[in-house]
Amino acid sequence: MDPYSKAGLVGVKNYGNTCFISAAVHLLANCHDLVKYFLSKMYLEEINKSGKKSGKGQISKVFYDLIKDYWLGAQEVIEPYELKQIVANITSQVIYFNF
Repeated sequence: MDPYSKAGLVGVKNYGNTCFISAAVHLLANCHDLVKYFLSKMYLEEINKSGKKSGKGQISKVFYDLIKDYWLGAQEVIEPYELKQIVANITSQVIYFNF
């Protein structure tokens, strides 16, 4: 990695009391094998597109966008709003947090 590169030096916006999402994004964005897997788009081959509870890869697609912005984007801060919304749809624990 170029020591002068800003790749990966980004903040993750916190929506109210959702710092756990920001922490998880930072953690997962620094798992290099996982990052390679998503940036190479290999994850697309493994999305469960059938089944009632599959989600059709929503989380994977949103996570890909976050990882792409985290490592390849020009932003200093990325916003995991879509991820927060998907998590809120899955669990009621997040629904009531303000953002």
